Amino acid sequence: FKIFNDLKASIDAITTSEISVSMTLDDSTLLNKKLIEKLSEIAEVQIEENLCLVSLIGNNINHTPGIAKKIFETIPDINVRMICLGASKHNFCFLITEQRAEEALKKLHHSFID
Repeated sequence: FKIFNDLKASIDAITTSEISVSMTLDDSTLLNKKLIEKLSEIAEVQIEENLCLVSLIGNNINHTPGIAKKIFETIPDINVRMICLGASKHNFCFLITEQRAEEALKKLHHSFID
């Protein structure tokens, strides 16, 4: 993460596995060619564009049994590219295509708010 710090690049959300690191960056960060060059020196870099980060925020949402099931049963036909449960117990984030964002938000609003 030193590269991001040195180049003053902000990461919105991040998730890791044994062999990969996935993160969301805003467009201005992606335009930083030096960042992409530096990352490419140490890892394979793949960039996916036109994605939307959806966040559900609520008290202890990450500790609510069945919350992920309810979320993804609400949008079963929308492909989720990344799931991020951060240190905050109040935020559940996932990444979908921009094309499906409005549809997902309406369905989630209906399921959780209406």
